[in-house]
Amino acid sequence: VYFLADRGAHLNLYGYDVGSGQTKQLTDYKGVDARWASGDSKRITFEVDGVLHVYDTTTGQDRALDITVPSDLVRTRAMERSVKDYVEDFELSGNGKRAAITARGEVFSVPLKDGVTQNLTHTPGVHEREVNWSADGKRVAYIADAGGEEAVWVRDADGTNARALTKETYGRLYAPRWSPDGANIAFVDGESRLHIVSTASGSVTLVADDKGMSQHDYAWSPGGSYLAYTLLDMDSLQPRLHIY
Repeated sequence: VYFLADRGAHLNLYGYDVGSGQTKQLTDYKGVDARWASGDSKRITFEVDGVLHVYDTTTGQDRALDITVPSDLVRTRAMERSVKDYVEDFELSGNGKRAAITARGEVFSVPLKDGVTQNLTHTPGVHEREVNWSADGKRVAYIADAGGEEAVWVRDADGTNARALTKETYGRLYAPRWSPDGANIAFVDGESRLHIVSTASGSVTLVADDKGMSQHDYAWSPGGSYLAYTLLDMDSLQPRLHIY
């Protein structure tokens, strides 16, 4: 007679010899349980941590089954998709000739009249969003989770020279905005903290910590020397203007 029992810390397979009246532990799994035993006098099948096993009662061998299910893998094939119904955000370039659009996790550069639509990122499996043009129209900034955590990324407007500016983990990031001189990008993290990251060195400066919820209403001065933003006044619960 074969059965599962938790005589130890976890469920394992046991065998009971009717003739001798002896019970023997046949498997010794630690940290996981053996489950759903079924079979005949020669083979006992059971599941361990999502894997099917077979215990040979003749040899006493326990082996895991390597199961392959043939498939045409239609869902995993590369294919073209229309993204017109999946636009998340957009912004016009400084000269108004092109628009940067994020849709279905990709960043696109789209001509407003004549020209070719370009996919700037080509990164299946990565979610890119909140694209922002530099003032000179030569680069774009956006949020992406290419490394597993969200970061501020920049790349040239033709899609080349992509790099992550931020390295630390800030949680969810929002609203990257170029300074007019292209030297810095302001952004907000998931804790409503306003930061500035240098586009040259990647160094990050904490500007302000909003005790309420950031309105993402910060704006650079025309020369890029100042950043205006609001913080929630906790006494009046009204926004107050600040200059950095």
